[in-house]
Amino acid sequence: MRPVPWWALLSATGAPFFLIGGWTAGAARQPDHYDPVFDTISVLAGPGATDAWIMLLGLAAAGACYVVTAIGLTVAGLLGRSLLALGGIATGLVALFPQPENGGSNEHAFVAGTAFVALALWPVASTLALRDRYWPTWAETISPDTPRPWAVRRTAAILASLVPIGLCAWFGVEMFTRGPWIGLTERFAAGAESLWPMVVAISARLTPFTLPATTATTEPPL
Repeated sequence: MRPVPWWALLSATGAPFFLIGGWTAGAARQPDHYDPVFDTISVLAGPGATDAWIMLLGLAAAGACYVVTAIGLTVAGLLGRSLLALGGIATGLVALFPQPENGGSNEHAFVAGTAFVALALWPVASTLALRDRYWPTWAETISPDTPRPWAVRRTAAILASLVPIGLCAWFGVEMFTRGPWIGLTERFAAGAESLWPMVVAISARLTPFTLPATTATTEPPL
């Protein structure tokens, strides 16, 4: 028995694979005027993109992986897992509300912004000790002597949120000022957010743990 099931580790690994693989393969299919340093990921999934289905599939698959990982990542607190699941749902909705070829879209901006914010905040939120009857944390099912995986300790979790928050802020400045690195900063932020669930899952799988001691009971003699 492991603190994180194999399927959660698989889904955590799948998120960056589908997301980064999607924008890499999608960019390779675009005309020469597409610039991944300036142009956003959303352009690859828009109606004007060549083979937009590649990025649409990548977004939908990555979003599904986030949700599955949130279910199985019981080393994290309830609030953090909820935000991870919300980020996954919002990522999937980006595929349903792609950026139009001309102009903007309020729906696209809302779901993309929700995904970025939720996926940036879930690491630090996962350290909060909120309990749920139907979604227990790993700490409630193991021996109190078991060490906490390093990736969900407070210092690591805070850093894991500060880094994408800083990258998202940089991306926001680039968007607002129409800077030359819009696409690059978006990829930095989205890539960093996609990798952390995998880091948490791996750290949990590598953490030794013990189950609580149980007291054996015997049936009274007849």
